[in-house]
Formats: sequence, C-alpha cells, structure tokens
Amino acid sequence: SHPDRPQDHAAIRQLTAAARSYAMSVIPDGHTVVSRSWLLACAVLPAMAIPMSVSAQSLAFDVPPGSLVSAMVVLGHQAGATIVSGDPAVGSVRVRGVQGRMSTATALRILLRGSGFDAVQSGPGTFVIRRSPHRTVKAVVVPDVQPMRSETGPDIVVTATKSTQPLRTFAGTVHVLDLEQPALRDAAMAGTDAIRASLPVMASTGLGPGRDKVFIRGIADSSFPGPTQATVGQYLGDVRLNYNAPDPDLPLYDVASIEVLEGPQATLYGAGSLGGIIRTVPRRPRTGGWEASLTSSGSLAENGHAGYEIAGMLNVPISPDVALRMVGYANSAPGIIDDTQRGLFAVDRLRTIGGRGILSAQIGDGWSIETMGVYQRIDHADARYATGKTGQPTRASAIAQPAANGFALGAVTIQKTRGSLHIIGVVSAIRNDRTADYDLSSLSPALSAAHRSNGRIASVEARVSRSHDDGTGWLVGMQGIRSIDRSVDRIATDARVQRTTTIRSRIVDTAVFGEATFAIAPRWTATLGARVSRAEVAGDGRVVGGPMSSLATQRVPVPGDGTMRLLPSAAIGWQPTTAVTLYTRYQRGYRVGGPSLRANESPDAGMPAFSVAAFRPDALDMVEAGLRFGQTRSSVLRGAVSISASRWRNIQADLFDTIGSYTANIGDGRIVSLEATGRWQASRTLDISAALFAADARLIRNGIAKGAGASQRLPNVPGVTVRLEVAKRVAVVGDWQVSTRGSIRYVGSSRLGTGRDYRVRQGDYADTDLAVEVGRPGRVVYAELTNVLGTRGNRFALGNPYTAAAGDQRTPLRQRTLRLGTRIAF
Repeated sequence: SHPDRPQDHAAIRQLTAAARSYAMSVIPDGHTVVSRSWLLACAVLPAMAIPMSVSAQSLAFDVPPGSLVSAMVVLGHQAGATIVSGDPAVGSVRVRGVQGRMSTATALRILLRGSGFDAVQSGPGTFVIRRSPHRTVKAVVVPDVQPMRSETGPDIVVTATKSTQPLRTFAGTVHVLDLEQPALRDAAMAGTDAIRASLPVMASTGLGPGRDKVFIRGIADSSFPGPTQATVGQYLGDVRLNYNAPDPDLPLYDVASIEVLEGPQATLYGAGSLGGIIRTVPRRPRTGGWEASLTSSGSLAENGHAGYEIAGMLNVPISPDVALRMVGYANSAPGIIDDTQRGLFAVDRLRTIGGRGILSAQIGDGWSIETMGVYQRIDHADARYATGKTGQPTRASAIAQPAANGFALGAVTIQKTRGSLHIIGVVSAIRNDRTADYDLSSLSPALSAAHRSNGRIASVEARVSRSHDDGTGWLVGMQGIRSIDRSVDRIATDARVQRTTTIRSRIVDTAVFGEATFAIAPRWTATLGARVSRAEVAGDGRVVGGPMSSLATQRVPVPGDGTMRLLPSAAIGWQPTTAVTLYTRYQRGYRVGGPSLRANESPDAGMPAFSVAAFRPDALDMVEAGLRFGQTRSSVLRGAVSISASRWRNIQADLFDTIGSYTANIGDGRIVSLEATGRWQASRTLDISAALFAADARLIRNGIAKGAGASQRLPNVPGVTVRLEVAKRVAVVGDWQVSTRGSIRYVGSSRLGTGRDYRVRQGDYADTDLAVEVGRPGRVVYAELTNVLGTRGNRFALGNPYTAAAGDQRTPLRQRTLRLGTRIAF
C-alpha cells in the first residue's frame, strides 16, 4: 500500500470487510479454517505498490486458462495492478485466459467474458472483481490438457495495424503466431527461418542469416544481394529494422508473438512493404518481480559436426515504476559444405552473438517511456553453396568466402493510453554493416572480389489512435525516415586492388497517414485509409582503377525525386456469425528510385565503360478477398482462405555484371495467389494443421534488353508450397506433459532469376521434422530431429553472384541433425 494513495487504503478496507463477512459465514464456531481460494485471492495484495497509471497503459499479457483466482494473481503480476474480490464464488470459476497487448481494463474484460463477473475500477490501477448484475456465475470448463492456441482463435488482438483490433473484425490477411507454440519456441535461434518454415506464404533467398531477402505472397524481385529496398518491412515492436538492407534475422528469444500482415501495406508503413510486414513483439519489462530464464541446446549433424545454443533472460524490477529486461544469446551452427581444393570440411560454419535490453518507466499521468537497444553480429566462416547438380555438397575454391552482418539499434518510445485513446511517439536509429568476399579464380587466376555495405537509418513516427472492442476506430500519424547507404565493390588480383566501384544513396521519406474503420450496417464494417508521402532521393557513383581510372564521381538525377504520392487502401468486412468473417480489400505499395552504376561495352576500345544511371520507382496494386472461420473457442475446425491478384509496374531488381551489383527496372509483373490454412482439433490432445500457398508470378512486360521476352516467371516464387503438422499432447502427472509433433513442408520449383542466364531451377523438395518435449511450466527438456529423410534438395541456386550464370551452384538443405535442449524459467 502506498502511503500517499488513499484509494489503496479504501480497497484494503473493502477487502477486509469482505473477508470478515466471508469468514463469519463459512467458518464454524470454535474452528480455524482458511479457504484455499480466498488465500489465493488475497495473494494479489503485494502488487498494490504500483504506478497510478498502470490501468491505462498498453501492456503485453499472457494469462493462461485456469481458475479465476490464479488468473487474477497472474494478471495482477503482469500489470503491476491491484485486483481483489470479496465474492467466495470466484474460487469455483474457471476462465479462458487472455493474450495480447492491451490495457489492464481491456484484459480484465476479456478474461471475465462469460464468467458472470465484472471488473470495476475503484482507483488508478485498482480493480474489484464483483458479480455481474442479473447474471449467474458460470464455471467455464477448461480441459486439463490445453489445445494449442491458434492464430485464428478468438480474442486475439492484432497490433500490426498500428491500433488495437480484434482479429475477428480485421478485414485482411494476417497471421498471429504465438511463441508459446513449441514449434516456434524450440526454434527461437532460427529467427526468420522459423517463421518461414511455419508459413508457406513466406519465402526467402538462401545466402544465409543476415544476408537473405524475404518475400511474402509471391512478391519477389530478385535473388541477388543489392541496394534495392526490401519488399517486406520488418519491425521489432514499433521500430523498423530494415529499409534497403537484407533481413537482419534477429532470433526469437523472449518474444511474445509475431504478426505477419500480408500486403502491400504502404498506407500504414510506407515504402518497402509491397509483400507485407513482419512485426515481432518482444516481452516487455515487468515491475511485478524478478524473472529469469535460460535456454541451451546442443546439436549433432549427420556429418559429425556439432553446434550449440545458449540464451538467457533477466527481468529486473528497479522500482515500482521502472523495470529492465535483458536478453543475451550466442549460437553456432555446424557447416555442411566441404572444399575439395583446399582440403577442408564443413567450411560454412555459422556463429551468432547478440543481445537486447529494454528499460521501461512510468513517468506520471498515464505516460510511459521505453528505451531499447539491440546488438547482433553474424559471422559466416565461408559461403554455404556447393557446385554440381547432385552428390555430396562440395565445391572447389581457391580462397575462403566469408561474410558478416553487424546490426545495432537504439530506440525510444513514449506512449500514453487513456481508455480507448492511444498516443505514441517513436524515435530510432539503426546501423547495418555487411561484408562478403567472393572467389573469382574460375574467371581468372588469383582473382577475387569483396563487397562492403554500410547502411544508416534514422526514423521518427508519431500517431494517435482510438480503438473499440467491436473493431471500429481510427488513427492518424506522421512519419519521417532518413536512409543513407554506401556500397563498395572491389576486384583484386593477388591482394592488389584492380578496380573499386562505389555507390552512395540518400533517401528522405516523409509522410502523413490515416485510417478509419466504421460500421456501415449490423455486422458490416468498412475501412478507408490514405497516405501522402514525399521522397527526396539523391546519389552518386564512382569507379577508380581499370580502363576508366580518370572517371570522377558522377551524380545522377533520380526519377520521382520530390514527387508526392497518394497511397490509398479500402476494405469491407462482414461477420454473418461470430465464427465467420468475410472480407475484401484493396491496397497499394511502392518503392522509391535510386542511383545505379552500370558497365557498358565500349565499341571503340572494346573495353567496359562505366556510367551512373538511375532506376525508377516501382508500384504495386493488389486486390484480395478472404474468409476466416471457426473463430469461437468451441470450434474444432478453424481456418482461412484468401485469393489475391496484383499488378506490379516497373519492377526494381538487383542484378550483376562485370563490375558487381546494379539495379534496374526489369518490366511489369502479374501475381495471382491462393492461400489456405486450417487446424482441426481432432481431440482435446490432438491437433492437425495444414497450410497451402499457390502462386503464378510472371513478368508480363520485359524491360531489359538481355534475355527472353515476356511471360517469364518471377524469381524465387514456388508454384506451390504445402505444410502439414500433427501435434499430440499427453498429460503425465500433475502439470507434467509430453508433447510430440511431426511436420512436412513441400516447396515447389522456382527459378533463380529472369533472363536466359538465370533460368536455373531450384526448390522441388520436401523437408521433414520430428520433435518431442517433456516438462511442466518453467521446466522443459526437448529433442528435435530435422531433415528426417535426409533430403539433399536445392533450396537456392546461388552462392557466388559473379559466377552464378554458370548455373551449377546449389544450396542444399541442412543435413539430418539431432538437437537436444532445455528451457528453465525462474
């Protein structure tokens, strides 16, 4: 109890009176009996020293199903709130739990739905659970072994819409992945690759963590690394992680949920979200008490090489208003590629080290401030590709081809929630440094190449939103992003630099945006949104050495620089029943232009001449229609189906020539896709889930001189991807449980790129996994066997972009690997 808060003393007096009345009614004369349920209800009292604004603050909740008394304790602990009740009936009521980011009042409302109880706020951060007027108390039955929470289940809140919206009312295609699902929790160190393995709608290149491009919904531009903007926006909380850089591939340790919002999403997120966005929601600091966890595992690959993983979390309550949450990790993955020329084995070992820290504080009158810092470094000892169509994964290289990605982030978030109104401001700065070396000895003896990229992103965003439980609401905001990128390619012979090419670009993107969802009829909602943006783009290029050693730095005007763009979105949703949602949606996305350095054949000297050119902005319009069903807890079959059609104009793509990477507009494209997901709860302990993604992605206008005509397939878009998973849970003793699961994922064939030189097939393989997990909450031991069938399919037909035109490169799947691990929470 805080001495300066009389509402705490009033709550204590109310609780004391209720306890005295209850004791007089249930304890016989001459006996001393204490009700277990009442004792548990009183256990929330230590949480009374709390910030006055905690009830209005938006928090991340994860309250499991169970008794109402236990849920009160857990929710009060997570919110740092005072939650009391004087009704003895609370001891017999069971509730369904609540997950997601919301205010404490909203969490209590969802928790108590259908229980016959209401939560009444008696003061800031103080709630009393009382019987609802004219209602009878209902004991909600919860099975001893809980089914897996589904991304299509009820009461899930979507925050990737930059507001708080129930999933059942969202008119669009979204996946909300719960990190408490063992398939994701056990694969936390895999990062984005674990998300891709769970969602067939996602694809990526195969250069390795920290180097890959990520694609959603068949919207893929190129397989080659380069300076183009990403087609998928990636976020950690409200902080953007990428702009014109590859996926930083942060591991999923201490993450609450992942939201994948299929795109384009330019209205809310601006440039570079053609395919959609991936939003990772980290667990926030908690003032309720100390917490810690430890994850460790060891792995052994079929080739005899081993790997390891270790990660830890510590939550430190500094004061009733301030808490710190820290995560640190290190892991190593064994290599699978042997180098016959150098006589080395498993040369492509991968090592990652990093950490994250979040400091959260309540600063009065409902305001909170949160400071976040992230650092990670990924080191590839060598490239992960083999040569030859089949057989053992080997290649012959004269030198090692290492690569690295260094990522650092700092961000400050200030926000306030008052009832249904939410105000937030975010300022962030990101540094992303990438390096890669390439062996070019197959082109000329002792020839090599080196690539160095430095990216800097600074962004600021402020927005105000109002959200209601029925899905209606609005938001308005403003955003500014400044991105600076410098890319250097060097060609050398025997460590002597022969030629250096440099491209520098600067983008300043400012915008105002807004979106509103409103009811147009009973069970019908409409969403309208728009973004007005202006991008200033500048850049230059330079070549030093070679036949053009006297070439000075050239600047180039970029088409579209300074122009205003209108990015609209519209959707209609219909809920014929509480279990079914139908919707249709239109969205637009774009990417800005930029400078590019090209090599052209000189007809006079017969030697390459270089010039700085510019590539134009591209734009994508998409319409989709979808259906979600089984959105009630009693539904044994849940799922979703959606179809979409997109028109992509002036597609930007990273390509390679004699001096390195460059970017060009390769033409116009068309993408038609079908997506279906389903989960059948065959029994209380058995779940079967399946997912399908099929796409026809083609270049319908060829904008490049080299290659065949139109109607080429866009790169890295499998015709079909299918995933099937079976999960079984068995209760052993008390709260001990054994969980087993098996999955198979088939990835259809795709092509490496467009044009005659890159019509190389890849994909057409099946990947299989088996796992078993034994434990209780806070104590888990697990075993996982990946690539059970030992498939050696070609995931990606690229490793060295300078020599990829030969068409004999392949990236095999990881060998059959056994991993044993444990997770402990304190």
